Amino acid sequence: MTTSNNTASDIKCLKLAESLFQAYQTQTSITLEASDLTLDQAYQVQQLTVKKLDTKPKFWKTGLLSNQRSFCAPIANHLCQQSPANFSGKRFNALHVEAELAFRVNQDFLALPDQASSVTEESVLNSLDQMCVAIEVLDSRLLDWQTAAENLHLADNQMNGALILGTEVPFDAHNPLNFSQQGFVLSINDNEIVLDTGTHPQGDPVSLIFDFIKEANLRGYDILKGSWVTTGTWSGYPSANAGDKVNVSFQDIGEAELTL
Repeated sequence: MTTSNNTASDIKCLKLAESLFQAYQTQTSITLEASDLTLDQAYQVQQLTVKKLDTKPKFWKTGLLSNQRSFCAPIANHLCQQSPANFSGKRFNALHVEAELAFRVNQDFLALPDQASSVTEESVLNSLDQMCVAIEVLDSRLLDWQTAAENLHLADNQMNGALILGTEVPFDAHNPLNFSQQGFVLSINDNEIVLDTGTHPQGDPVSLIFDFIKEANLRGYDILKGSWVTTGTWSGYPSANAGDKVNVSFQDIGEAELTL
């Protein structure tokens, strides 16, 4: 009975992953009949999909699910560009943009059987050597993305459409910025859309990264040396349109630019 159930679950996940991969390839949105998808199944679908897109992703996003558990979601390498970025040739189905900060991991954290005991908060903090301004483009392969279940979004790489990496600066987690006083501006077509200070949901974006790496390793992902992880929006997620020019600037850090 257990084998049969597992096989049925595996077949379900394979079919969902194939549908999502085709949606990536055709840049279209689809309907997935899987509102009962479990967390484990969502990660299985995510992994199966990313294996078709990239064998070893080097870009990631993290944040908290509604139950306050950290999530991990890979970003396909071809969906990441350095600023000034141009994605005018790509079709987005649900187009929003976010002002974020991303951090570079300068050592491998591999999904080994004993990894849970070897990954420490100190080792993760010591591994962070660069920070950069980032723009995340939110998109979805799901036609009903506004009402879709949370685990479906997780299976769909937590609504990532693209990632733009801007100005890089050295980072020392033991001598960090005062993120509560960090100012930023998000502009679209030279119009200030969001101007604010200290609005990251967790206060300190770095606080997410230890649990992100643990979750990624638990799910079988290797976080490779040189990987970047973007850590959630400071700006909400204002909508944008094809042809828009987006600029995000973080005070005393730098900026990132994007043409949609």
